Amino acid sequence: MAKNKKPKTNRAIRKIQRLASPASPRPVDLLKQAEDYEEKARALHLKGDIAGSRKYLLLLVNFKERQYGPESPEIISSLNNLAANLAMSGDNKGAKRLFDRLIALCEKYLPPDHPEYVAALTNLANHHSALENHAEAERLYAQVLAIHERNLGPKNIITLAVANSLASTIADQGRFKEAMPRFKRILSLQKEILGPEHPHVLLTTNQLADCLAALKDNKGASELYFSLLATNEKIFGTDNEETINVMTDLYLHLVSVGDLPAAVALGQRFLSSVARVFGPQSHTTLNFTNNLAINLSKIDRYQEALDLFARCHEILQRVSKPTSHKTIEATYNYINCLITNNCLEKARELLVKNLPTVQRVFGATHQMTILYSGQLAKTLLILGDEAGFLDILKRYPILTSS
Repeated sequence: MAKNKKPKTNRAIRKIQRLASPASPRPVDLLKQAEDYEEKARALHLKGDIAGSRKYLLLLVNFKERQYGPESPEIISSLNNLAANLAMSGDNKGAKRLFDRLIALCEKYLPPDHPEYVAALTNLANHHSALENHAEAERLYAQVLAIHERNLGPKNIITLAVANSLASTIADQGRFKEAMPRFKRILSLQKEILGPEHPHVLLTTNQLADCLAALKDNKGASELYFSLLATNEKIFGTDNEETINVMTDLYLHLVSVGDLPAAVALGQRFLSSVARVFGPQSHTTLNFTNNLAINLSKIDRYQEALDLFARCHEILQRVSKPTSHKTIEATYNYINCLITNNCLEKARELLVKNLPTVQRVFGATHQMTILYSGQLAKTLLILGDEAGFLDILKRYPILTSS
């Protein structure tokens, strides 16, 4: 009779069992892994890779939740960064969910003036500001500002940055009289602490100029815009986006107050810089060129306007669809200038060529179609083409009733 044999223990099975139950990682290893996630998220954020940064922030939050629990104060900082990232990405629902959870944890574990609590409130205020929830943003900024003024003092750059955000939120609600003294006080302190050419000083100067313009203090606004433009040119040069943004604010301000000669002179001085910075075929350059041409024609400098309109038209023909509203409007401006300069044959050519497209895009009774057909009828009449004139009136009977 055969003896019963004990089954042999399979070494491979024992090895797998050991691997399935690894020893707990040392605290130093856990800390290193968390720091690695955090460092990668920060590096990608600084590079502008918001989605890539979010990947590591999610890993970091999930890692900390597993280690400490979802209600632990240890996750507050990481949760704040992830909420801000989602807000920056436009995931408003996800951001709101995390901010609600974040503020609840802060209220549970942290005193009101704790740095992480204040950072959470600041990011939440920024989120409401971006969503144009101005009243809630104002309440939060005021709360944060009071904490910073108490803990850091009124002359601290962080305090002044929050004060600027609060003043901006007040201005965004149309309360310019209330915002103006705030901007003036911030600007004075920033100049004292940071010097007259610091980026924060330049930003506040621009905001104060905008505020003065909104309050119809045209002289004060113009002086600030001109001063700011000179400073930007000194620091950054003419071919710089920040300089061009300030120039555009000044240009639009001069147009709005009716100082077209000054606006045109400024626009002509910067036109080449706009083209170099944004590209000669960019929408920014074409819009600026077209607007400059319109204002040139308003002060009877038709030949200069015509040259710019022709340049815009030639570029738009190459880079934009003929059915584009922008192309149709720009072409109409060009045609108007041609008629004013008595270039009637060229105007007729463009009107005949573009009118069918305009009608197809807008419809026969739309204001743009009426403008095009009316200009064609007028041009044909001036040229003595009575048959063509009558044909247009027949095809567009709305002209006889308008």
